[in-house]
Amino acid sequence: MSFVIPCYNGEDFIGIVIDSIKESLKESCDTYEIILVDNGSIDESAKIAKRCGALVYESNSKTVSGVRNDGVKVARGKLLIFIDADVELDRSWYEVLSCKLKSTPHSKLITGSHCVVPEDIRQPFFSWYKSIENDDRNTHLGSGHLIISRSLFEEIGGFDDSLKSGEDYDLCKRALQAGASVQADSELIARHLGYPNTVFGFIVRECWHGASDFSSVYYFVRSKVAMLAVIFTLLQTGILIGVVAGSVTIVQNFATLTLVILAIFVYAKFGFQNIKSFFCNIIVAYIYLLGRASSVIYPILEGKRNE
Repeated sequence: MSFVIPCYNGEDFIGIVIDSIKESLKESCDTYEIILVDNGSIDESAKIAKRCGALVYESNSKTVSGVRNDGVKVARGKLLIFIDADVELDRSWYEVLSCKLKSTPHSKLITGSHCVVPEDIRQPFFSWYKSIENDDRNTHLGSGHLIISRSLFEEIGGFDDSLKSGEDYDLCKRALQAGASVQADSELIARHLGYPNTVFGFIVRECWHGASDFSSVYYFVRSKVAMLAVIFTLLQTGILIGVVAGSVTIVQNFATLTLVILAIFVYAKFGFQNIKSFFCNIIVAYIYLLGRASSVIYPILEGKRNE
């Protein structure tokens, strides 16, 4: 099996991540390799990874999809495990995976799990991340912890190199169309150590996540979240107009519509767990859609950065 880890300036966690893989597989008889695909890091990521026993390769790809695909090109395993450079595996991870693969044919299976939330994440973000962790829909899995056979990966053409984000959703969608199944397994415990814990960090994260949705009309019309972000923007514009015009009625109407849409969105995404989580998630949903709406300017910012 091959662990493929894309990395850009991941020195804070990469040593922990690699050590967690080795700890989980220390009693394994299976052959495995840990591949760090460095995408131009200017920190100590590559040196730390080598010191921890990983194989380090360079990638000049402009997307994380391409970085992951470059990792597969040098990987030798028949089973590909994609994890991010800030995702730590639990000690029980390999034992759980072994049992799963013995009982489930994996040539047409994508598995993994939604990452566990660290306890030091503050509210309201903790409720949001915890809801993602508990999401039991088998529609897609994040590439921060995604397991797929090489045969299926090659059959569906790997990750789409053109996508700046959302490559995991796209991969799972094509896998489902090819007759594969996507099965999240909460017993495959992986902890996301790098979750944003501030409003600004969260907005930046979602701005990047939504970048591909606004890269073309084709991707935009395929994304319900992108269209919702546009509606959200129009509602906030309505509130601003009401404020400028000094109309309390206009502000109240658009604010009420915003709250209703946020509540429907949260319920559709996570269901209803308890009142506290529901209202925390509504607050974060506002920030989430603000970040996704900001994705429209991401190509402009990226272009200026690359000049």
